Amino acid sequence: MVSSEGGDAGDQPVEDKQVIPDDNIFQYEVEPGEDDKIIRIMVEHVQSKQKVTVRCYRYYSPNNRYLSVSTSTDEPQTESYMTFTLAVNFYVNEINYMVLSNGVILLGSQLTMTSRQKTFSIAVSRAMFPSAHLVAYCIVHGEVVVDSVAFFVKDTSLKKPQILLNYGKDFKRDTIELIGRGPPGGYFYAGCTDYEYYIRGALPYPNEQKVIHDLLNYDTSSQGPYQHTWWQYTWEWEKTVFFNAPTIGMDTNTTVESSGLVIMSDINITINQEFSPCNRSLGLGICPSSRECYELRRRCDGIVDCLDGYDEIACPLAPEKRYRPRPDELYTLFWNSRFTDDSDMFWVSSYIKQIGQGEVRIEQKELMNQMVWGAVFMHPDQGLFLCDENIQHDTTRDFFVTVENPDFIRRGEQVGLRLDIYNFWDQPLEVLVMLHGDDDYRFINVEDFGYARSYNPRETAGDVQAMVSVPPGLYIYLLLPIVAKIDQGEITVRISTFNILRYDYEEIPITVLYDGVVGRVRHTPYLVDLVNTGSLMIPDLKIPISERFFDPEARDLLYIPGSNEAKLHVYGDLVSPGMFEDHLHSGNTAYAYHDSAEGYLFDFAVNLQTLNYLYTLNLLETEKLNTALEYMQTILARQYAYMQDDGSYKLFRRTATSCTRITAMVLRTLHGALTSQWAETLYVPVEILNRMALYLVSQQDPLTGAFRETAEHYYDRSFCPNTTDFNGNVHEWHIPITAYVTIALSQMTRITSAARQKSVTASTRGAEYLAQKIDKITDPFQMAIASYALHVTRHSARAAAFSLLQKMQRKSEFVYWAAEEIARNPTERINNIEFQYERNFHPNVANAVMATSYALLLYLENNDHTGSVPIMKWIFSQHNRLMGWSSTQDTLLALEAMTEFSYRQTNRDFYNLQLEFVCSSNATWSETVKLNRTNFADLYTFDVSPAFGQIRTRATGTGYASVALDAFYHQEKPYKVEAEGPSFPSFDIEVDSQRFWGRNGSHMEMNICFKWLRTDLSPVSGMTNVILEIPTGYIISRDIIEWMYGQGFTALKRVVFYDQKLITFFEYVSSKRTCFSFVADRWFPVANMSIAHLMKIQEYYETGMQKVSAYNAFTLFHRHICQVCGSFQCPYCDWYNTQPKSTMPSHFLLLGILTALKLLKILRLSEL
Repeated sequence: MVSSEGGDAGDQPVEDKQVIPDDNIFQYEVEPGEDDKIIRIMVEHVQSKQKVTVRCYRYYSPNNRYLSVSTSTDEPQTESYMTFTLAVNFYVNEINYMVLSNGVILLGSQLTMTSRQKTFSIAVSRAMFPSAHLVAYCIVHGEVVVDSVAFFVKDTSLKKPQILLNYGKDFKRDTIELIGRGPPGGYFYAGCTDYEYYIRGALPYPNEQKVIHDLLNYDTSSQGPYQHTWWQYTWEWEKTVFFNAPTIGMDTNTTVESSGLVIMSDINITINQEFSPCNRSLGLGICPSSRECYELRRRCDGIVDCLDGYDEIACPLAPEKRYRPRPDELYTLFWNSRFTDDSDMFWVSSYIKQIGQGEVRIEQKELMNQMVWGAVFMHPDQGLFLCDENIQHDTTRDFFVTVENPDFIRRGEQVGLRLDIYNFWDQPLEVLVMLHGDDDYRFINVEDFGYARSYNPRETAGDVQAMVSVPPGLYIYLLLPIVAKIDQGEITVRISTFNILRYDYEEIPITVLYDGVVGRVRHTPYLVDLVNTGSLMIPDLKIPISERFFDPEARDLLYIPGSNEAKLHVYGDLVSPGMFEDHLHSGNTAYAYHDSAEGYLFDFAVNLQTLNYLYTLNLLETEKLNTALEYMQTILARQYAYMQDDGSYKLFRRTATSCTRITAMVLRTLHGALTSQWAETLYVPVEILNRMALYLVSQQDPLTGAFRETAEHYYDRSFCPNTTDFNGNVHEWHIPITAYVTIALSQMTRITSAARQKSVTASTRGAEYLAQKIDKITDPFQMAIASYALHVTRHSARAAAFSLLQKMQRKSEFVYWAAEEIARNPTERINNIEFQYERNFHPNVANAVMATSYALLLYLENNDHTGSVPIMKWIFSQHNRLMGWSSTQDTLLALEAMTEFSYRQTNRDFYNLQLEFVCSSNATWSETVKLNRTNFADLYTFDVSPAFGQIRTRATGTGYASVALDAFYHQEKPYKVEAEGPSFPSFDIEVDSQRFWGRNGSHMEMNICFKWLRTDLSPVSGMTNVILEIPTGYIISRDIIEWMYGQGFTALKRVVFYDQKLITFFEYVSSKRTCFSFVADRWFPVANMSIAHLMKIQEYYETGMQKVSAYNAFTLFHRHICQVCGSFQCPYCDWYNTQPKSTMPSHFLLLGILTALKLLKILRLSEL
């Protein structure tokens, strides 16, 4: 229905019914009357009764002069012409026009008007893509008359290039050739995604829809063409259609504004403000027709205030009316393993040669996925192009073989390699399978009727062959049983398959480990200091392993023979061995597990600290830098997953509340990335830091200035809020967390606006609160962290705090700060030779390392180098592993302190050391390491064999060198494993129940119980890990992990399974017995399985608080290869000699079986 106001006829509605066309776009023309002021158009859908109303207001001209621009070209496209028509209702000599796109004026010209209407055309160029405006104007008697039209331009060359797949160069489909055809001299970049992803809108490469709307975003300040987006369930996913749009301006001002232009003139532009009663400086605008005023703050608020609607003209689109990309619908996808297959091999690029074509040969992995290819073409002169259409590619070969196997096995375990033989040809295939012989493994034979032995089956050396028939379009399993003949190391099993189509060759690497359990890695650190001393008597590093693996008077072995290992590590300086692997993580530094917000943050921070250290010493290699930065980018993405909307961080995603300490830790670390040399690569938005800082500020007590922990539990007991004064009274002062947050906020130099101001105020108030409490603190760690907080905030009490901290120091061989005495690493003198032993367990090492690290930083800040040397040496002596201390928290802090100490060594360029090592157990074993400024950060590792005796060291030269000895062996008895742990109790852990079920024990169900024993330290433990080794071939599926989450086990927040270990994270463990259960399922057939498996519980932040033990799996040890269906020779497994059901009468079948048995007996008697 159409109605109008202001005309002579008044409001005379006109109704009309129209049939909706096939393209579902309804177009209706309305011709306004000469005196119409407002036209209302209401459209109603008959079936749905939905209504839409549009109001059209008369264009304002004080002298009723009008200029109209229209076009008869409905679908403009490049490399063609577009026709426009100009019409006026007054006489004018010339009309100017311009064409602009993406904020750039592309064309300007004049038209001589010989009549009141003129038609002309312009060439449409690629510079107008995707949208442009034509603005026409003239000046008549001091008035600017203007009109414009916006139109969409289709780029006909955007999708001219194409990609093709050539299968003709390799009929085996091991490789394919991708051909890109485009403009010579350019490049094309191609990639693919799974077909199921593609049809659900998850595209990894750009398409025409994305390019168009991304370019339209560059011109959001101006009115664009009308558009509507269709959601389609085809390859296009979504498609936007565009229509030419006349200006939405109501006068010269709004017309120019909606065209993306700014007009500057001294002539009348619609309204002369000097004669207007509406003062814009007072926030008032004028309604042109009625000359009334309206408030500028109410412009474009969706409510019409002017009678002519001027206050709602040329407004930006409401957010709900703007284009929003259609979200993908991956949630409708039923996930299976093929959706996680690696498709990186399909991401390729190539130069386009002068013939207009580039080729790339791609090696295909053995996948069965439907992929969809897309490509982007770039040319230095012609710009961006897309392929004309995406192409579908089936990665499935006619014939191929995959092998499934465990990555790790134990010595003596027998494993069935599962060959998946696929035949997608249209004919049956006879396939010859060959297991190549090797000295490292043997084939296991199964005797007649499936008889086999678990301990010493009959083995076959050399090649083993088997013939199988595979029906067309199907696959079969073939299990090849092998047993490794080495005690430890890596074997490579080689398997070949032959048929008339192709030859398939597979190499399967399997790591062989000793059976039994490693209860403890004994670490012996020693710092060679030829800087502060001219000569040094270096003690012999004792390898804490007996030469004999048995005690004649004991039944059980001291350790499993041959499992004893010792490694000697050497590197320059005293901080770290640099990037000794591709990237550093909690597993190879602190030997912790990173499946929490702090764990991932540690991975990021330890790499960042090490890169800064190497960069400062000019020892950073480009290749190692790039590898580490790539890993850090992935970790940063994972880290953001723990961030909440208010800027806070949770330690686990399943926790109810955020953690103040973790948030402060993340803030400090990410701020370090922002101020580093690699801020552009490790991009951290300042807005994120602002949010985190504001969250921390909001946790400050408005009265006292103290900060409080918002988490429900104190994951690290060192940060508990209680403080004991000199009178023995306990106060909840929140000293550690207040100092920690104050340190973080005081170092935020890059945060901005309100976050910056509030952080400065909050850190000042926090420091003032600490200053009031500093003389009442009795705990060394609280004193150290509070003193350092006062120092970094430059508080007036920092000198007094440092003096109080110095009074709390403990002295033994070196200087340290700890609540309880920590004995020096044990030494022994025999026949005037000093022996250095491994570092022992202590219940408070992590707390002491953090306290001493803060103290070292304060000594360095006060330029007390002499006093800092014994502090540095104590921190070094507490190494628990090569580059780690007791946990993630103290490792980062110790590395920071040791790095600062290292930076103060002004004579580093002159350091030159030579270290010579000999071993008492092997007269031929000797190693020499030369260290200078070029290789100080390089790690040298030597295997000591045989692993017993001691290592003697001779050092000459000047400088620091770090020497560390790692030694361990495997145990097979639980009580022997427990003896490897700390001498003091902290936890109790046991297997409450263990059950194997299924016909061949294919499911293992266990219930583990444990409790906290050190209630004298705290009612509950800090965050705790329970680690269980799972028997080889068994896995814990994602379904089981989700089931564990759903059972509500007390304080259980994270469960992961990798490296054949079940790792659980508990927020705390109480003195009450706590249990959890799980089910492990056999995934790979493994026989003669190892008996003993690790069972361990430890605090995450104080790993000295632990108990290590083992559990046994005798049931699995006794099973032979056929009991786990691990061989194609086993007659009672599903895939053995599978044939269609016999149609022979049952009595004839029974007679045949009895005859065969009789003949077999006669043959055996004749052999005797």
